[in-house]
Amino acid sequence: MKSVKRLAENDGSIEERRNIESPCSEPMIADLRIYKQACRINSSLLTLEPMSRLPLGRIYFPLAYILLAIGFLTIHYTREKHFSALVDGIEIRGKSTVGTIFSSPKIRKLTVNAAGLELLFSKLNTAALTTEDEIRHRLVINGWSKDENSVNIILSDDVGIKISSNAYDRALNLSTIIPATIPPVKFAEFPLQPANSADVKFLQNNTLAIKLDDIEYVVTLPPNSLWDPKLRRLIVNAEINPTLELPDIQ
Repeated sequence: MKSVKRLAENDGSIEERRNIESPCSEPMIADLRIYKQACRINSSLLTLEPMSRLPLGRIYFPLAYILLAIGFLTIHYTREKHFSALVDGIEIRGKSTVGTIFSSPKIRKLTVNAAGLELLFSKLNTAALTTEDEIRHRLVINGWSKDENSVNIILSDDVGIKISSNAYDRALNLSTIIPATIPPVKFAEFPLQPANSADVKFLQNNTLAIKLDDIEYVVTLPPNSLWDPKLRRLIVNAEINPTLELPDIQ
């Protein structure tokens, strides 16, 4: 009797464990419909599949498109075009970036050649303003324009230089525009150098005599200015009644 009793007790404990381990075994639920619904929910949870991964193409194709767009914009904005013009013996050459609807073209290099002299503007050879507080301001090229017998170079900070030519008497005149600023401008510098094989001599009244290929030219410099052949800079003093001296240019 004891063994049968123990067996019955063991069967009862086994049955209880089965009821605990398996939610789909027959528990003591009054409503059979609730029982069946619970079984269906449990079976559906057991058959859920893991989250599917995104195909690699959905990641790589947008990334490749973005990289191509960046490369196209980089090439487009760094493209350069060359330009040239001739105005009464004044030759203009240069290169600029290609303009778009978002940005205007920017001149990277500009060379004006006339009467054996060259005004050569580039990123490493810029015009500059020095104010009375001894601060040197580099100038960039904003543009240029031409008239019947002259060329105007427009620089930043409202600075400009004009080259006027008279091909009949082989004369060239240089004039500058220097703005009134606070603090006032002390002097302005412009990159001016002789053309290849040109022979330059200093004359009175702020003029230069230039001989190129057996042809002689006379160049009139701006008032209160001095051209230094070693520095290859035209220095225009903007002070009133100045004593013109060459500045220390770094």
